[in-house]
Amino acid sequence: MLLTDDMTLLLSGTQQDLDTYDQQIRTAPGPPVTAIVIGGGRVGRATSRSLTLTGIEHQVVEKASDQMVLTSRYVIGDALNHDDDINVYLTLYCRRQGPDLQILRRATLQHNVSTLRRAGAELVLVGKHDDERRFFERYG
Repeated sequence: MLLTDDMTLLLSGTQQDLDTYDQQIRTAPGPPVTAIVIGGGRVGRATSRSLTLTGIEHQVVEKASDQMVLTSRYVIGDALNHDDDINVYLTLYCRRQGPDLQILRRATLQHNVSTLRRAGAELVLVGKHDDERRFFERYG
């Protein structure tokens, strides 16, 4: 069987097996990963720390200069809002600009999660700040 671009290869094995596969089969590293974090509040800063720890280049768009911790990563701008309708539009816009982008969104209201997913977000966070903190402690 020939693998095509619309297929996903799923591998299973020991760590040694996977390392061997990487050494023998992988011909070139993937494209560099970059990210844009909209908003430098608590969740944005936690996201930025996680991206830094994993070595992912990123920029944080933030309108309040007092939220900027590492100014080389920050861009002054106002792209954050708490209006889910605008978030749906921005998600659709970003998805059209980059079909390969991984889009993580934050919803204000629970009933908008499915709409944001249909708009193109792979992950939508919704809930209290404690829920978001636990999410980034677990996955960040």
